[in-house]
Amino acid sequence: MRKFLGLTVGILLTTTASAALAESDAAKQARLRYEESFREVVRARTDLDRQVALSTVISAARHGYFQAYTLLGTLLTQDDFLPSDPAMAARLFEVAAKAGDPTAKNKIGRAHV
Repeated sequence: MRKFLGLTVGILLTTTASAALAESDAAKQARLRYEESFREVVRARTDLDRQVALSTVISAARHGYFQAYTLLGTLLTQDDFLPSDPAMAARLFEVAAKAGDPTAKNKIGRAHV
């Protein structure tokens, strides 16, 4: 699972983070994917649940919803959902912060305290 996550996050980091999302149909779909992924993360109890939740979070990020980057980064800072990887989490927070996600900016600020 770690290889899959590393490869997928690498692909996500190569996308352009500077494009702002308008609430177009594509943006709405990305937001809905994110909301679904957040619910799945909260409900995840088994490894299969976690894999499904992760794929949904990654799908939301791929579709341009940068709060999904923040959620994935948060999961990487906690050792209960994924193996902890603070360096990768920081990169995800930076991408989301550059896209304007205030939660990601907060997490970057907290890391530097």
